[in-house]
Amino acid sequence: MLWATSIINDNCPNFKEAKEKGYLLNNGKTIHWWHGNGAFLDFFNPEATKWWKSQMDKVLDMGIDAWKCDGTDPMTMLLRPWPYSPYKKRFIKPWDYSHLYYGTFYNYTKERNPDALIMARPVDSFH
Repeated sequence: MLWATSIINDNCPNFKEAKEKGYLLNNGKTIHWWHGNGAFLDFFNPEATKWWKSQMDKVLDMGIDAWKCDGTDPMTMLLRPWPYSPYKKRFIKPWDYSHLYYGTFYNYTKERNPDALIMARPVDSFH
């Protein structure tokens, strides 16, 4: 099992590529969160999602069969103005983003391994 989020930190090797290709919400605007500064992947963009799955493949190919998807999705509300999808060319609802984030991890991992497991931490407070 590996820990994962929907945020790519600005000091990660794949951040620059994601930003240049327009794969991030709010055109790559970063927020400060508990593991640094990063931007949210635009799961509304099919090319961004395809690219993200190729990132997932690197560890799924090693035999990883579970993800603990952390609750970073409520942090989309910190984006100002509201979370904006360059692909959709409109502001998006955080709830819709959550469904795509968790759904991508769940569906793609189950596609690769029907016995796989996805866990998510519920968010009970947001400061």
